[in-house]
Amino acid sequence: MIELPVCMLADGRGATEYAVENRRAMKGRNMALEIRNKCERCEKPLVASEEAYICSYECTFCSQCMRELQAICPNCGGELVRRPRPASAISGQGR
Repeated sequence: MIELPVCMLADGRGATEYAVENRRAMKGRNMALEIRNKCERCEKPLVASEEAYICSYECTFCSQCMRELQAICPNCGGELVRRPRPASAISGQGR
């Protein structure tokens, strides 16, 4: 079995732990995606309008890391899918 690196946040919590805590705090409220500004693996800066990939816990990866991870989140084992872009990032692109 391959050991996958665990993405850690600056405060020492794992990304999955953070997502679970955040989910509990938001229970009963409308939630929007947290558009993170860097890849959790290589720390490459990510702009909201750029291509990025997330799992169901919103772990965020750049396209290069997503390919290297074979579209599998190293934290939860879930699928990495393309992150939607906010409307402000796509305005002016024929809707």
